[in-house]
Amino acid sequence: MKRTLLFGLICAIGLSACNNKKQVTNSDIGVAQAFIKDILENDFKEAETLVLKEETNKQYFDLFKKMLVSWKIIKTQKLLSMK
Repeated sequence: MKRTLLFGLICAIGLSACNNKKQVTNSDIGVAQAFIKDILENDFKEAETLVLKEETNKQYFDLFKKMLVSWKIIKTQKLLSMK
């Protein structure tokens, strides 16, 4: 009985771990929500997969990423200097 229960528990954990892939809807709103969520979580690699693969878009995304990272560094420095 204990072995069956243990085996069932291991199978349940294994099967639940198989579905960890992030799902994005095909609608414009779903993609935009996923993009904004990834940016807010600093997951730029995942956010970049949602950007249309054109040179202009890549340049805008790289510029945005640099500006956001530098803004966060400046904000952190200001908060640390207040203490």
